[in-house]
Amino acid sequence: MAKSQSDNKLAWVPTPEMGPVLDGLAMGMSQQAVSRSTGVPQQTIWSWVNELAFSAQFRDEIQVRARLFQENLEAIEEQQMLQATATFGKALAGEVRRDHDGNAPLEYLAAIELLRATRWKQKAGGHKQFGAS
Repeated sequence: MAKSQSDNKLAWVPTPEMGPVLDGLAMGMSQQAVSRSTGVPQQTIWSWVNELAFSAQFRDEIQVRARLFQENLEAIEEQQMLQATATFGKALAGEVRRDHDGNAPLEYLAAIELLRATRWKQKAGGHKQFGAS
């Protein structure tokens, strides 16, 4: 049985220099921004992504890392939302006290801002206007 050409190829493995570039691209940074942050010339990054024998594997690795970053981001966001809602629970239980000027504590204000900045509304069932069907 004859070996196909793909059987003769060695598995592609990113070099240590490529790791930070892959991570930056996976996080959504532009090639120019990745170049500035890593010191790898932008033309080199472009070549890795577009024109070399391993470019398809390089792009696949970006997608793999992007999925991992997204999964981790979602887990972190979920934990932060739980912490923020626990803070509201403390407030409802009377455990959060205002300062002598009547201002809410920073922990409570931070919980509000965190929930505003996350997808809390969507995760909690969406934000629907009253009376909307």
